Amino acid sequence: MVVLRNASAYSCILARPVKIRNIRGKRHTPGLKQQHLSGLQLLAGITNGVLTGGYVKSREISLIPGERTGQTEFTSDQHGAGYGALPYIFLFLQEVMCLSLG
Repeated sequence: MVVLRNASAYSCILARPVKIRNIRGKRHTPGLKQQHLSGLQLLAGITNGVLTGGYVKSREISLIPGERTGQTEFTSDQHGAGYGALPYIFLFLQEVMCLSLG
């Protein structure tokens, strides 16, 4: 998921759209999990962007970042992603923090 995380963060930092295919394609259960989706939704929210393919089990997404909102508080509902998802969420938040520094 490093590709998904980094590509989507760089997309927002550089204000360039990104399309990612075959997400977790070689996994036993391919596609986005809830924690991946929550991170993408957070990035789309921060940038007033458009996320297509944003649903659990999706194997392809497109993220078109907009302008940063200037908003300083965001929430993310994990919808049952579980405690095992916490390390992943923290990694995604590292990428999100890059946006707040720019």
